[in-house]
Amino acid sequence: MLWFDEDDVARLAGPGYRELAYPYLYRADPVLSRGELVADIVGTDERVRLAKADGGMDHSCTCPAGLAGVFCAHCTATALSALSQFGPPDVLSLRHRIRDLGRFGRIASTNLTRWSELLDALLADLEVSSQEGYAVLIRPCYQDLLRVLVRQQVYVDSEEVEESVLRSRERVIAGFADTCRSEPARGDELAEWVIDLQTRTDSLFALELADVVDILGEDGLVSYRHLVNEARRRVTDDDDDHSQTICYLHDELYPEVHEDPSHRARAMAGRGDHQEHARRRWDLFTRHPDERRYRELLAASAPLGAQTYATGRVLAHLRELAAEPGPRACTPLVDHLVAGGDVAGAWAAAHEFGLDSADLLALARRRAATHPAEAIPIILDAAVQTVDHRSGQLSFARAAGLLAEAALLHDRAGLDFEPVRGRFTAAYAHHPLLLALIDDCISSKATPQD
Repeated sequence: MLWFDEDDVARLAGPGYRELAYPYLYRADPVLSRGELVADIVGTDERVRLAKADGGMDHSCTCPAGLAGVFCAHCTATALSALSQFGPPDVLSLRHRIRDLGRFGRIASTNLTRWSELLDALLADLEVSSQEGYAVLIRPCYQDLLRVLVRQQVYVDSEEVEESVLRSRERVIAGFADTCRSEPARGDELAEWVIDLQTRTDSLFALELADVVDILGEDGLVSYRHLVNEARRRVTDDDDDHSQTICYLHDELYPEVHEDPSHRARAMAGRGDHQEHARRRWDLFTRHPDERRYRELLAASAPLGAQTYATGRVLAHLRELAAEPGPRACTPLVDHLVAGGDVAGAWAAAHEFGLDSADLLALARRRAATHPAEAIPIILDAAVQTVDHRSGQLSFARAAGLLAEAALLHDRAGLDFEPVRGRFTAAYAHHPLLLALIDDCISSKATPQD
């Protein structure tokens, strides 16, 4: 076990210690032995030694600053690397990364790769910590992550998006279940938590009963059944979303007695009652206005010759929703228009009703295909927000990528990017790591790839 934490490192190294250590962070390969850390800094001639001392830490490094007794960048990099390898998981840092995923916005083809990279790296750290015996510490992180993911909006504009999201979902659930098996939690508390999660989502990350059996365990499943039955007895308004979800969870527990609303709609079609089938499909769409339910509504309207009517009614309904308060009220309308290939209409709707910043960024990237100049302000604003409201290497890397994206759009639109870059550089001169990442990112995107 290590005898220090990151607060000790910050005290010894001083302000900006992470940025100073960054160039060496992945070059330090510390070896821990009997209260002492020794590391050679790959690519340099420097060697670091850190040892436990009364009331502090003995430290030495062969670099000039280290020889002068300074806790140098090499010492800092060695200490931080050791904390990541040998110390207990930094739960606070993990939760910051989880919150960053929650701010990522809607997942679609345009940002799937970056989202997957962040989630995969986070899951790898959670899985390693769990395997190293920190299941109790890690379990709340999995719960935080699932809270974020079940609210994550997903725009399924390709098979890759759906497959990647579902694969990630399985990995998160499996990792959470492993922590519950390693260190059993209270079944009644888990059951209450799972039901709360299930009644707050309709995304691809929604939890079904089959997903949570291993998480709940035997005692938790008994509590889950009791809580769902109690909630079902209190349901009085079947048109309320929460009530509908409780009914669905109850039906999952007793599939031989109940059918879900989609099954009942299909039964109407099977009996040839096309009008009732279309009515039920409309009800399902208004509760959850996504593209799958829209396509099901169109298919149900076809035997009645009412597809044109259904299309117009859907558009009118989505515009009514968009006029309601809230930054995401316009999202279903924009998704619907984009799915139909009407990016110009989606762009106009976003500016008419207002759109969540993450959704607006995804839409701006689509708009950039034909109108690069119109997308530039959105891309630049996203870069500024990323730096101003986040911190650390990942946020700087994302901001640098957005600046490089804006540079390419300036070039396509025949505009001069240098004044914009100059203003950004002046505003963030106190972040040298950010400016270095911007230089690297812009030069690499400007150079044709082999």
